[in-house]
Amino acid sequence: MKKLVVIAIALASLLAISCSKDETPAPAPTPETTPTPDEKPLKELMFVGTLKSIDAEGKVFTQANKVEFEVITTVADTATLWMYGPQFANKMPPGLNMEVAGITSKSNETSTTLTGVRLTPYIKDKPYPSFIITELTATISENDTKMVVAFKCMGHSVIYTGDIKK
Repeated sequence: MKKLVVIAIALASLLAISCSKDETPAPAPTPETTPTPDEKPLKELMFVGTLKSIDAEGKVFTQANKVEFEVITTVADTATLWMYGPQFANKMPPGLNMEVAGITSKSNETSTTLTGVRLTPYIKDKPYPSFIITELTATISENDTKMVVAFKCMGHSVIYTGDIKK
């Protein structure tokens, strides 16, 4: 019986010693990821302008000369539109920033055209499918210095006209 106790203590000691040694190699450092060319913005344009909204009853609401829209093109045919603090109606809370991704972008020598059929806006990284933006069309012209955007949202026809922010 004493031999079994001595052997058990010896095995426990060996097990403790072997477990305390970490013989597994440290993991290789993770290489830093470099954005692919498709992820890098090809073009970022900031515009300042006026937003005009007409509701289903024909009432007009205007936000003049202070609304900023930014267009970010990350691949040749896709763009994201940021609307900073837009208000489509008096009751719309001020200061909400909206992101609208997945917009089709086509460029030629003189202008860029943006289009979208049914786009879900995001506010603070949260999608708002009840505020679907439809029939979005936009033109960026005059050497990327002017932009006109039109779309529909919740029964409002919205038109934005802006000049490049200097």
